[in-house]
Amino acid sequence: MKKKLFPLLPLLLVPFSVSACSSSKASLTYGSYIKSDVNSLKELTTVELKNKTTEDKEVFLLAVYQDKYSDDCLCWNTFKNVIVNYSNTYHELVYTYNAYNQDDSIKELKIEKREDSTPLLYIFNGTKIVSKFSYAKSQDMAIFEDLKGEAMNTRVHRSVDKPTMYYVDEAWLDDNYNKADELCVLYFRSACGDCKYVIPNVIIPYIKNHTFKKELLLFDMQKTYETARKEDATEEEKAHYQEMKDKFGLSEKGNANYGYQNGVVPTIQYIKNGKLEDAAVYFNDKVAKKDDGSFYVSDSFYTEERLPNLKYLQGMDKDKAVLKGKEIKAAISTATGKAYWPQADASEYHRPLLEAFFKCYMM
Repeated sequence: MKKKLFPLLPLLLVPFSVSACSSSKASLTYGSYIKSDVNSLKELTTVELKNKTTEDKEVFLLAVYQDKYSDDCLCWNTFKNVIVNYSNTYHELVYTYNAYNQDDSIKELKIEKREDSTPLLYIFNGTKIVSKFSYAKSQDMAIFEDLKGEAMNTRVHRSVDKPTMYYVDEAWLDDNYNKADELCVLYFRSACGDCKYVIPNVIIPYIKNHTFKKELLLFDMQKTYETARKEDATEEEKAHYQEMKDKFGLSEKGNANYGYQNGVVPTIQYIKNGKLEDAAVYFNDKVAKKDDGSFYVSDSFYTEERLPNLKYLQGMDKDKAVLKGKEIKAAISTATGKAYWPQADASEYHRPLLEAFFKCYMM
């Protein structure tokens, strides 16, 4: 199984734009414009793999290796370099997984565990295996050896289409914010409860049932948020998270028209020629209790004063477009008296607003 390991080849450049797809094939859930290397490949834990397949029902690529058998095998190390070039060229995420980590919780996935170093590539749609490729099969070998990733790209896209959502980072936005004609960016934090609700329950189902003509860029701000709050954070680190929200117009300080409070997530923005032109905020409403015991939205991104700036809501009934002041039938009050709007109930009001944004700017 040992083969000569070739150096990485120069990466190819591909255009940023995405075209509408009429294919009946499933589309990969996530892509990425963040540059990767062999040290940054994301290895899934068994819990993460179970969540992707059974809970979130994602469509994704999974490269599987065989524990210690793969340690010194050049076929697996070569394939990791293939993955890096594939990801950087075609901007599609490929996760890795150790076949020897699996347990009964994912036995339905039927991931092959071998007593040799054979690498495997799976395409999953939820718990279903869409395609499986093995280095042990001569017809699949090029996938694992073509360092340009061209063979892998050809075979993968016989089964699935490219994603609509692509991860970016601050450096990518800094470099492209003023260059691109149009950008749609979802700012979120991976550990944020509201974000973990809206992406799998609202955004992904909507994308599966509609054709987007633009890519939805995903900027995960979690690491910067955590860095700002660690015990030994420097003053610069503490300030950077808020400065980033100000810079990208999430806060009222950063943009008077489209910023909300000190900046909240999830927020989605439409940027045209380097200028923030519109935005939508999911959840993040403040709830208060009246003297009669009823609840209402005491503050929201969706106010009557802001409505003229929200172009995607023009023509919508004001009673649906304005949430501030709205009475709430279902609310949760804590022992300290703080009130919350349950996500499922709040989503009934927020979902039409986000869908209006998508219809205006993505379709």
